[in-house]
Amino acid sequence: MPTTRLSSISMGFPKPARYQPSFSPVVQYFLLLVGIVCCSISVIFIKKSGVDPILLSGMRLAIAAVVLAPLYAIDWRRYRSQLTLRHLQDTALPGLVLALHFISWIIGARLTPAANSTLIVNIVPVVMPALLWLLVRERLTKREILATLIVTL
Repeated sequence: MPTTRLSSISMGFPKPARYQPSFSPVVQYFLLLVGIVCCSISVIFIKKSGVDPILLSGMRLAIAAVVLAPLYAIDWRRYRSQLTLRHLQDTALPGLVLALHFISWIIGARLTPAANSTLIVNIVPVVMPALLWLLVRERLTKREILATLIVTL
């Protein structure tokens, strides 16, 4: 049986042998572009809505769940033999943190100018690799470093 390398982010679970994306690179880049556009304009809709931040964040997560459900179903069929109840349990805390992030971001977006709130959220791809290296000493690949440099331009 081949040994698998453990990632610091995988919570101690071995990675599947090799993840094979379900879609072609063209579709993947299209989905990435749609995600970027949605993130970029979301602050406008947040500022214009009068909905309570908790309800609004719940609606955003529900819409994301509906949109991502087909992708999840495809991967579930492919990797279900490798997934356990522990994997699902280990996603509960990060899911709660994500919900709290959305609530606090919506409150903050309403209190600050749109450009500032969007900048703070979208600076994560630049800061995260450095934080991973500083806090958990995760080695960055050349590809990750190159991607971070491209994002900073």
